Amino acid sequence: MKWTKVGICFLLSVGACTPKQNPDDSAKAEPLDLVISSKIGSDTGEVIHTDEVFEQIADIAEGQPEKFIHHPDSFYNTIPNSPRTPYQRELYVYTLSNMGYQLRDHADILHSIKYYEKALQATKTYALTDVDIDNDIIMPLANLYIRIDDNKKAISLLEQAISTVKTAQNLSSFTNNLANAYIYDNNPSKAKSVILNGLQSGTSLKPLLYNTLTSIYWSEDKIDSCKMYNQKALAEFEKMALTGDSILWYTNALSMTGRLSSLEQPIKTSLKLLEKTFPTHKLREKAKLQLELATIYYTRSESNKALSEYKNVLSYFSTTDKYQLDYTYTQALGKIGDCYANLNELDSAIDYYQWAIENDYRTQQLIVSKENQLKNNIWHKNLIESAIAICERKLEIQPNDSAIQARMLWCIELGKARMLITEINRSEKWDSQDLQLQQAIQIIRTSYQDLAQLEDNSQRERLEKRIKNLLFEFQLSENYFEKISPPSLRHEFMEKLRNQDADYYSYFIHQDSSITILGLLNKKTIYKKLNDKNLITTIEEFKKSYFGNTPNVYNLSPANYKTAAHNIAQYLLPDIAHAKPNIFLSLDGVFHGLPFDALWDSDFLIKSHNFSYLNSFLLFDILPNNRVLSTPISILHQSEYQDPLPSLHFVKEEVKNIADKFQSQIIDPQRQHDSVLSEEFSSLNVIHIAAHAILEADKDPYIYLKNQVSTNQLSYYEMNTPLVFLSACNTGTGKPLPSEGTESIHRVFLSRGVPSVISTYWFANDEMMLFLTASFYEQLYNTRFPMEALGEAKRNFLITASDKQANPWYWANINYAGVNNEIGLKKSSNLFFYSSIIAISLIMLLFLGCIRSKS
Repeated sequence: MKWTKVGICFLLSVGACTPKQNPDDSAKAEPLDLVISSKIGSDTGEVIHTDEVFEQIADIAEGQPEKFIHHPDSFYNTIPNSPRTPYQRELYVYTLSNMGYQLRDHADILHSIKYYEKALQATKTYALTDVDIDNDIIMPLANLYIRIDDNKKAISLLEQAISTVKTAQNLSSFTNNLANAYIYDNNPSKAKSVILNGLQSGTSLKPLLYNTLTSIYWSEDKIDSCKMYNQKALAEFEKMALTGDSILWYTNALSMTGRLSSLEQPIKTSLKLLEKTFPTHKLREKAKLQLELATIYYTRSESNKALSEYKNVLSYFSTTDKYQLDYTYTQALGKIGDCYANLNELDSAIDYYQWAIENDYRTQQLIVSKENQLKNNIWHKNLIESAIAICERKLEIQPNDSAIQARMLWCIELGKARMLITEINRSEKWDSQDLQLQQAIQIIRTSYQDLAQLEDNSQRERLEKRIKNLLFEFQLSENYFEKISPPSLRHEFMEKLRNQDADYYSYFIHQDSSITILGLLNKKTIYKKLNDKNLITTIEEFKKSYFGNTPNVYNLSPANYKTAAHNIAQYLLPDIAHAKPNIFLSLDGVFHGLPFDALWDSDFLIKSHNFSYLNSFLLFDILPNNRVLSTPISILHQSEYQDPLPSLHFVKEEVKNIADKFQSQIIDPQRQHDSVLSEEFSSLNVIHIAAHAILEADKDPYIYLKNQVSTNQLSYYEMNTPLVFLSACNTGTGKPLPSEGTESIHRVFLSRGVPSVISTYWFANDEMMLFLTASFYEQLYNTRFPMEALGEAKRNFLITASDKQANPWYWANINYAGVNNEIGLKKSSNLFFYSSIIAISLIMLLFLGCIRSKS
């Protein structure tokens, strides 16, 4: 595609909520407590809920943005939040929507979304009918979702609203915005269909729709059609008196002309027009034009000119905040890095690449749609590729520069598991929400439960549509944008890793199949570049051969296995012989599902090391690591199944083994209702699940307890458990996700903030599962740390295993993911009772023996 991430948003309709312009927006804000209290306060400090108060606040929101744009939350906290009359409620919504408008106009996307969402929720709470919800709230909010690349959410909002718009002009505006959302969602054919239908209706917004058609053809690389509709748009604009939003549309058309011809003059003309018409507003629109201008110079290899123009892009954003949650800003930072790289100023290039990666990490946290998260992961990986390339050029000059190696590690880890981290951050907020939101979560969860049981396609489609609507309403209500927090700083991240008694290996697979390995070994950074392009294929074949459906390949030649496993270990784990016992791995691509503990270095690596498989080392900041002492085990199990699924006869023995030794709550199938599952997951108990896990091509993975429990359903349980043990087949495998590992059952527990998850990579052998499960809990009781406990259980198994049983196929499928939190188990009261009887019996025997000897 020829269009960039930020290019299409030029064409968005701005909406009709246009406030008065204030020429002094840059003026220093007054202290809010004085401004507001003088207007709404009283001698007692009580808020006076009069119409005049709401009118004064609305006037500030509309015409005095300098009083709140730098501290919107403080301003919001002074607003009476309980309007009583319809008039006050309308003013309240008007205030919120104007705050959203002004914040957007001053390039504060995060807070703009936040206040538009508040306004939308208020219209629903108060059932307002006199507010122009379409133009003043829904349209700008949908545009903002597109700007942050959360296109699924924008599409849902626009599709719901478009059926109720009341005027032809509104219909055209919504049609245009919906088409833009489809473009960003990589669906140009749907966008084209929407626009062509809109043009047939004879709309007065024809030039705007032509602009969007131009962008559609640009995205399809159909340059002739792109030029044709660009000319049509310009011709329509010549017939119009340009005012307000139509000036923006016109500058968009001019910008596209410059892009098509690689000429800077049309873009310069657009910039001058915007500066003249909106001297203190439309900062982001100006920044986007400035980005287009800089890109023209860059494509001509005029790096110095491009560098200057890219830096001008940054000037349109706040100069007080280093990070701006905006893709235009991120792209400018990345291109500045490119310019410095072209000029061979490597240190400056690295600085800007790191800045861009950090900014993009923060910006992507705004996205809640799964599909859009994954799409952005792919785009972001290109940015990391550029950063690594320059860092590696620097390392050619200074091979042992640990600071550069640490920066590479930091950037790589920021690029992984970003969707997973967003899911964890969101779900943490759900647990503290009000009763209404908690009820919504339960409805979503039970709807997914119903969906899992349906076989009829038409019924499934109806329920899926209902769930989609429920999810959208929930996303609007969850107030996620109020609680987004940035990651720790690089030095804090590195210090946290160094302070743990462990070593670390991180992997990044490049587009050309080369591999960068970074990490910490004995607190010192390590770096290795693998340029063997066949290594990825070798590892894929190794996994397929030795860890597929049967153990037979290893049995044919254990020596061949050991040679292959040793070679892979030498590649992927440099200097492993000097590594600490605990090793955390941050995986990428094909490395997910590879049992590192079954690799070979004079023996299986499990003999000397314990492994934790992570999506990113950032999870040390995200997952809770609280000590949980003296906790019981909740056992969810199902052993009897109907054809074609085989019954799991070993499950009953597995349950008995655990319950006899440790305090347990056995949740039999007849008790496995939603309310019981909810109660168990939200407790501090360890959760042990022994049942079938099912992976099907057309369904989300699910655990088959009394009913099918899908990963979607699991995503909406509150989880406070410190550990989940998934004693079932293939719970750690699934469809690969870009930079996110696999769409597996074990991943969904991590996404709900569970700090330790044990799962399986392939089929579980019943006998080995029984032994390793029982041994794991014994070791957990002794060591209190699950990472060591699983490693010790495997080592104990191998001590007495036959040559055949030592085959890694039998024991290496069980793996640990997590932060190695401390967990204390309770011994079974039955065990204490029986132990007491045995002890008393021994004492009695000794006593009787003493009597006999005396006699």
